[in-house]
Amino acid sequence: MLIGMEKESLIFNKDFTPHNFNKKDLIKNMTLDFSDNQVEIVSTPHTNIQNLVKEMYDMLDDEILTNKYMWPMSQPGINNYIPSTIGGNLKEQEYRSLLAKKYNVDLMNISGIHFNFSMELEKNIDCTSYHFELMK
Repeated sequence: MLIGMEKESLIFNKDFTPHNFNKKDLIKNMTLDFSDNQVEIVSTPHTNIQNLVKEMYDMLDDEILTNKYMWPMSQPGINNYIPSTIGGNLKEQEYRSLLAKKYNVDLMNISGIHFNFSMELEKNIDCTSYHFELMK
């Protein structure tokens, strides 16, 4: 089984203004999400949880995040303060604008941690039973 992790977070400068990233400044496995200060950090798949955690720590310790704050909660405190359609090229701006209309800016800026699992299943296996066995 392989396991991966995604960490989304709003990034702020020391004065708590949004730190808007330029895509060319981001490191490998780092991308922008719905706003230019919402960074998504994505690990590579791992078979070992310790290696996964080390990779995430190494990426979070990168110089690009030095002297900046990561918003610690999933829901930002002041949403009208967070840009959702600035920066990027015209196609990205249009995409973000459509998402803002569809989902609301408040929902777009929710950040969190996601775990991704990849399992090879044998043919003819009862996936529901297998799932419940994993959850025990």
